[in-house]
Amino acid sequence: MGPSKHMWPKPINTLGRVRDALEKSTCQHASLFLSLMDSGKNHSLKCNPPVRIVFGPEARDFPSLGRKISPFYGLDLPALETLRELLVDDIQVIRHELAQNGSKISQSSETSIDLADDEVTLLDGLVDADKEIECEPWSFPSQSLDRICSRGGNDFNPEIWQSTIEAAILPRDKLIDLHYSNEGATITTLVSGETAWYIWPPTERNLNVLQKWYEDIASGSHNIKDTDVAMELEGGVILVQTAGEALRIPPYCPILCLPLKTSLLATYRSVASNQVIDMLNKLPLWLARFRTENDGGFEKRELAATILQDLKAILEDALESAELKNLAYPSSGYGPIHSLMRGWDRVKLDMAILLDPTEGEQLVTLWSRLLKNVKGRDCCICGDRIIDKINNAQRHFESKHWVSEVDKTVAGEHDEEARIAGSPTFRPN
Repeated sequence: MGPSKHMWPKPINTLGRVRDALEKSTCQHASLFLSLMDSGKNHSLKCNPPVRIVFGPEARDFPSLGRKISPFYGLDLPALETLRELLVDDIQVIRHELAQNGSKISQSSETSIDLADDEVTLLDGLVDADKEIECEPWSFPSQSLDRICSRGGNDFNPEIWQSTIEAAILPRDKLIDLHYSNEGATITTLVSGETAWYIWPPTERNLNVLQKWYEDIASGSHNIKDTDVAMELEGGVILVQTAGEALRIPPYCPILCLPLKTSLLATYRSVASNQVIDMLNKLPLWLARFRTENDGGFEKRELAATILQDLKAILEDALESAELKNLAYPSSGYGPIHSLMRGWDRVKLDMAILLDPTEGEQLVTLWSRLLKNVKGRDCCICGDRIIDKINNAQRHFESKHWVSEVDKTVAGEHDEEARIAGSPTFRPN
């Protein structure tokens, strides 16, 4: 069951404790984290309400650090040497599947697939976490960690979607590029090692700074380091995560991460149905990031499929609900369908840009069915009267609540002009 609570080390969540940990570290990048502490723009995780409220009005909007929030809480994890072998097995399974699906791996799925030298070095670093190694971070789905986690019986009930456990091995002193947390809550358990984190609130200002940086990278206009961008962000909190602790990161928080020792992280993500509309509001940020990445096109397709699946679930649930007839404009109810009705016109352009024509047609069909089946003749999105809903609901949706190819082209030109002028391209509320 692990050590009792009184044996746990104190969390490194105050400025004094964080500074001590960074100053004791021999990592070269620790000086960057100290500079961010000295900038006066950031705080410790253990902070006063005025700092916390910037992240959002709810308690879940603020990052949290603890052992009990880990899906591994109360479980006996294998020794590091055993974990290393389990991770090797996970990698072999993944590569066999890739080979069977026609990837470039040529070995038979009946035989073992050799690991590259740097992969072996990184895995060995788990056992000697203070050793300096020259490797890139590595992440992959881990069936082994997922099975261990499932023994605990923890169920986060995310309503729509949850991930399996993903393992990430971070080499000591390898600064993880500035990025933002995913669309759902992210719970990262540090299985071994020690890692420092900066987490900034997803304010409009901070996300504008991040999006502008992505857009400049994609355009090749200039080459600003992510460490310089981090200096522009405001209201962040710093902490050092130790083995056994879990870190819960709310959606869309900008993040900077520094492993003070080679670290093994086990990450679990979940998306609740009431988070979908917020995910749609952040689509310009997603699209800007995808344009900076070599596999951005693939990631864009994955995001489109995920969002379409989420929207289908919300709209189909609404169509089957006993409350369907009561949906009306203006919506004052709670729940995902009401949030979607109120916010749809703000996000329709970015949705049309994200989805391919076939996906767009599927979404238009679902929305049109909803408009046909709500009570009365008024559109539940905008309140306009629809004469002959049976025949005209789809025509109304396409003209008022969807986007033509011409409109998408004009929007793209406007966004590029805004980027050159240094303005954000978030859609107005």
